[in-house]
Amino acid sequence: MLTTLLLLASGPAWPTPRADTTIHRYRVELSVRSEVDLVALGMPMQIQEQAAVGFLTITLADSAGGKAMLARIDSATFSAGDLPLPPDVAAQAKGTTFIGYLDAAGKLQNLTASSENPVAGMIESLLGDFFPRLPTGEQGPWRDTVNLATSVNGGRMRTEVITEYAAAGSEEFHGEPALKLTAAFTTVMEGTMETPAGEAGMRGAGSGTGNYYISRGRSFLGGSRTTTQQSDISMAMAPAPIPVKTTTVLVVAPIR
Repeated sequence: MLTTLLLLASGPAWPTPRADTTIHRYRVELSVRSEVDLVALGMPMQIQEQAAVGFLTITLADSAGGKAMLARIDSATFSAGDLPLPPDVAAQAKGTTFIGYLDAAGKLQNLTASSENPVAGMIESLLGDFFPRLPTGEQGPWRDTVNLATSVNGGRMRTEVITEYAAAGSEEFHGEPALKLTAAFTTVMEGTMETPAGEAGMRGAGSGTGNYYISRGRSFLGGSRTTTQQSDISMAMAPAPIPVKTTTVLVVAPIR
């Protein structure tokens, strides 16, 4: 089914990708809204909102049946809300590089970053599940599982993302013919993070949906996704776990 849709369009068959190095530039917009229930501490609900916009250059070079990836943050802006982060944290993220290996199905492996900057850490967590997975051969809906380990607010977070993909026909995206993929996510996460009151444990689960767009040359053009996660934060000063609802919206667009 996927191969058939890639060949459909108002024109000739889509070309086979060249075996070389390609450069892709993206605008990445991320917004995160957290609703923190502080009833256990005798306090009202707290709303935290963060937003980041980054411009990325990603270079992909043929390597062992997949692609060696080098990504760089060209620039970034960040609004931290009430979080105690320095005002120049986004500027300091500029120039951060990420390396990894993108296999033939679009799964990124061995991802490492050159900086522990908090904004760079947000980009790193996105890159781990940035590219949609493509099946090999013709088939119906397909499933993929990704396990991520990222640095978050001075701690480490482990996340498992299970995605159900389906091909949804041809559609124009930012002026370019594309194959549209729909996606449904389920997530499970666990880890630690630093807070003003010390280290806290965090665990939770969530779900979401998204759309991805693939060019005629089978490169990733962009898309969007929204996920909602229910988590519990455990810390020494709280008599009971603190519930947190987090909604994350990601929008990726190509830069021409």
